[in-house]
This record gives sequence, C-alpha cells and structure tokens, in this order.
Amino acid sequence: GGNRKNRYTYENAVESIVKRCPEPAPGNVCGSLCMSIEVRIKKQIGDFSLDVAFSAGSEVFALLGGSGCGKSMTLKCIAGIERPDSGFIKINDRVVYDSEKKINLPPQKRKVGYMFQDYALFPNMTVEQNIKIGMGKNPDLQKVKELIKTYQIEGLEDRLPTRLSGGQKQRVALARMMATEPDVLLLDEPLSALDTYLRWQMEEELMDLFGRIDKSILFVTHSRDEVYHLCDRVCIIRDGKSEEAQEKREFFKNPKTLAAARISGCRNFSAVRFLSDHELLAVDWNIHLHFSKPIPKDTTHVGIRAHYIEAEPYVEEACRQEGSIEVEACTKTDHSKNVVTEALPETSATGRDEILSETQKPLRSETLPTVNSERCKNTGIFTVSHLFEQQFESELVISCKTENGSRFLRLLMDHNKANQLAQYEKVRVTLKEEDILLLTEGV
Repeated sequence: GGNRKNRYTYENAVESIVKRCPEPAPGNVCGSLCMSIEVRIKKQIGDFSLDVAFSAGSEVFALLGGSGCGKSMTLKCIAGIERPDSGFIKINDRVVYDSEKKINLPPQKRKVGYMFQDYALFPNMTVEQNIKIGMGKNPDLQKVKELIKTYQIEGLEDRLPTRLSGGQKQRVALARMMATEPDVLLLDEPLSALDTYLRWQMEEELMDLFGRIDKSILFVTHSRDEVYHLCDRVCIIRDGKSEEAQEKREFFKNPKTLAAARISGCRNFSAVRFLSDHELLAVDWNIHLHFSKPIPKDTTHVGIRAHYIEAEPYVEEACRQEGSIEVEACTKTDHSKNVVTEALPETSATGRDEILSETQKPLRSETLPTVNSERCKNTGIFTVSHLFEQQFESELVISCKTENGSRFLRLLMDHNKANQLAQYEKVRVTLKEEDILLLTEGV
C-alpha cells in the first residue's frame, strides 16, 4: 500500500496474499461455481484496435493497464454505451451482444451497474433524486432509505453534487449503481479522484461492499496497490490487447509477460540470449544466468525485483590481494571455467607470469586459482551511479556497460545498507534463481 512506517515489505505482502486467497474450486478456472460474464470483442477506433477476451465469475476481476490501453472502452462496450465491431458479450447466460446473431441490447436492458471515473452524478438533482433515477417511475422509497443508510450518506439527501466531497460523491454513485439491482458491476478507476488518505478509507469501504456482493465485479485501474487490496484475479490490457488472466497471488509472484511484470512493480529487465537449455545471457546486465530446470523456449526477457537483488561491496585491489582473479572472469560476457584459458594462451608457468601484468599477478605465483564457475553464474560487477533516498528506504542505481551501451539495475534496501554500498565505486550483485522472472514478449 502507501508509505506507512510499519508497512509490509514486498515479500510480506505477497506472502499475505498467498495465505489469504482461497484455492479455486477443482476444475474451475476462476473459483466461481458458474461464469457470470464472458467477453470476446473487437473494435477499431482510428489507429487504435481493441481486441479483448476474458471471463469472470463471482469475483473482483481487475482490468489493469496504463492510460489509453482500452480499459474504459472495454467497460463501455459491456455497458452498451459503445458498440463493438464484432464478438459477443454474455452476462449470466444472457447474450447482450452478438455480432453474428445481430443482438445488441440497449444499456437499460443489460442489467449492468456502471460507476464512472468522475461518478457522473446529475448536477441538477439532489442525492436522493440521483439514487432514484435508475429505479424506474415508481421507486421503492424504503429501498432508497436503506441504500442511504448502507452507504453512510444520511443527512445529505437534499444536497446537490456540488456540495458534496469526493468521498461523498463516490458513496452516492455506489448507492445509485446498486439501486438498479445489476447482475454485474463495472467500476472505472473509482479511487483515482481521491487523495491518498481518503483513498485508503474508500478502499476499506469497497472491500466491505465487495464482500457482501455475490456478483461479477470488473474493476478498472492502473494501480497495483488497488489490485493488491481489492481484487481476486488480474487481466492485463496492453495497447488494446488483453493477456491471459492470472490469480492475484500468481500475478505478483510470477507474472508471465514483460507487460505484466512491469505493471506488477518489477523495475529491472533484460533481453536474453539462449546459451543452452539451462543457461541464458542477460544481455543488458552482462550476467550469465544458470537455471536448474529447462528454460521455456518462448522466454525473451528476464526480470528481477528491486528488493530481491543481493549486493556487496567489490574492491578490485582487495580481491587481487586475496590471490584470486575469479571476479575478473565473472565480469566478462564469455564466462569460461578457468581464467587462464579465457584470457591467456596456454603457456608455461614462467611464460604466464610474463604475460600477466604486475597488478594482475596472483599473490602466490606458483598457483593460479581455478574460477569457481558456479559462483560466476548469476553474478556481475556493477558501477555505483546514484543513490535516491526515499521516506522509508533507499534506491541504489548501479550500471554496467553492455553491447547496447550503459544499462542500469535498481535496488531497494534500507537506508544504512544503501549508504554503505554507495561509498564504493563498484558492487557485486547476485541474482538468485528462484527470484528471476522468466518472461515472454506477450501479445
């Protein structure tokens, strides 16, 4: 969530999600006993192409993506405000749109509750009138009173929207949406207009609401924090194309695509080059990565979260004094098992000493240590570039030169450790196999 003094680390948050999220029913992809909404639509708007497909049951289903990716347009097509070019939309076994069968129900017949990003309250109507507007000619006054009480807007019945705070407007919009008894709820970035404190408060109220509703809830957002707190499954939309949905815990722990990893909060990525079924070269980090299991053939990138990178000071002279030139081999793109065969031609011990410069000579010239190939894998030497202090932790930015120019890694850690590492010119980083994300390009 936000920057609180006692906030969880990323690892704590993921662990809590895993423990809290229930397992889906056997054979059921979304954990619901029946599918409540199914969407498969395409729409062309100028140069922009929308092509999305997903299904959701009685759950909070996040549509997550950047601005302009097609999230809101998808909701408008479901609600009947916009008409797709092709495809179908089914809500609770009712087909509300089918291009082949020429079905296109108007919005009022779709039984969809839609909460717009700006709430879209009628400015010339009071709170009570806004709630009644969707209830037909003879609204149930008792039900109106119950909604006003449920959403804590008692005493505001006669106010116009201009006299309401942001949180009050949202409660009125929620009450109006629920007054229509919808089969599915569509929430378009409902928290984006609120300040940080009020957003936390409304998250708690939405969580309570969602817990009482046994319906499909499509929740559009660009905030991974909101997904963390409120949603069950996640579908990424990138440039108008939807990706395969994932359970929330799996999405944050093991995103499948580059776009999913970016939006889940991962900061560090590198293109890869296959070296074998178990080995990759992270091109943008100059790090040779080894995996115990075969690497998926469609892997195009690797990622590592900023909290998961291990770093330690690297002092070149100290390493030489220890009588080891292992690190020198590890920093090269071609990781050989022995530094002599990598850097020097085969020769006698005497000839070898002549080729080595004085600073390169091992402390004991009679023995030349063999490079520990296992240690060289998944490690690299980086130059310290910047240190950015944040409120509760620091970001250390380190760089290396690659065939594509200078590239960077970002590390997040506590202030003391970051300040200590920043005193050195170089650091050695280690990437644990279990923390490395294997990613595809996606759609």
